[in-house]
Amino acid sequence: MKYELEKNVNLVKFEKNRIEISFNDSLDKDFVKDLSSKLFDWTAERWIITFSKSKGEMSVKEKQLNNKKLLIDEAKTSEAYKNIIENFPDAELIDVKIKKDEGQND
Repeated sequence: MKYELEKNVNLVKFEKNRIEISFNDSLDKDFVKDLSSKLFDWTAERWIITFSKSKGEMSVKEKQLNNKKLLIDEAKTSEAYKNIIENFPDAELIDVKIKKDEGQND
C-alpha cells in the first residue's frame, strides 16, 4: 500500500471520511478496496474514496525527485563543485544528501 501511495496516487482532495485521488495506469486494481479496509480498521468509520480526472498534488515519489533535483542544482553552484569539475571534467553529480548537524536532535 505504501508503494502505491508513494508512486501511483495523487491526492486531489481530503475531507473527513472522504478522499479524492487521481492515479496512474500502474495502480494496483485492489488498491481502493485495501485502502478502504485499512481506513475502516484504523478509524472505525467508513470512508468514501473517489477518483478524479484532476491531476491533484504530486505523488510522494515525484516530490522526492523534484527535491533531489533542486538540491543537485543548488550544489552545482558551490565552489567545491566548480573545483571538482575543473579538475575532473568528466565528473557527474548524481546525488546529494543533507548532513545533519552533530548537535542536532531528531
